[in-house]
Amino acid sequence: MSENIELQVLNASGKTVGTQNVPAFVVDGSAPLSLVHQLVRWQRASWRAGTHAVKTRAQVSGGGVKPWKQKGTGRARSGSNTSPVWVGGGVAHGPKPRSYEFRINKTERKRALSKAISCRHEENRLIVVKEFGLTEIKTSSAQAILKQLGLIDAGKVLIVVSDVSEAVVKSFRNIKGIKLVDSNGLNVYDIMAHKYLVIESGAFDGLALRLK
Repeated sequence: MSENIELQVLNASGKTVGTQNVPAFVVDGSAPLSLVHQLVRWQRASWRAGTHAVKTRAQVSGGGVKPWKQKGTGRARSGSNTSPVWVGGGVAHGPKPRSYEFRINKTERKRALSKAISCRHEENRLIVVKEFGLTEIKTSSAQAILKQLGLIDAGKVLIVVSDVSEAVVKSFRNIKGIKLVDSNGLNVYDIMAHKYLVIESGAFDGLALRLK
């Protein structure tokens, strides 16, 4: 694989203004797609609270007295009203608080992120923008930029910026289906959950440092 990949760069008006050489490892598609799936599972597992809990037969109130004698009543034998077969009894093999997290090494996390970026590139859904040029908080300006890029009705769009300024964040945050992160916040789950990936030109420096 070559050391760099050349990507087309657009301006906020959707016009091509040049190209950018990006390190090949940032858009490396050599990892198996199963690794991306594993990373999505890893992220979702880390978000689970794991606070579910039920009471066992030892924890519910009651018990201690045999409900009726063993023989002669015509009913099934029973030793305690805390038995799982009784209404109000304990739960057998029920969920208890636990952590769902599991480990994935750093190299695999880097490869999966590169693969996810590569997937959007191969689908022609990776757009590189030189800069958004938003100096004031104005949602209509952000919508105009998305329209020029052909993304106004394209579905979910993930935007990666080099500098998280208040003007950019607040201009995009009220637009449905748009999520904005910086290069440090980019992750596999968000890439796969959004149809398009828009990366500001300067954000590749941060991505290169993360994935090197």
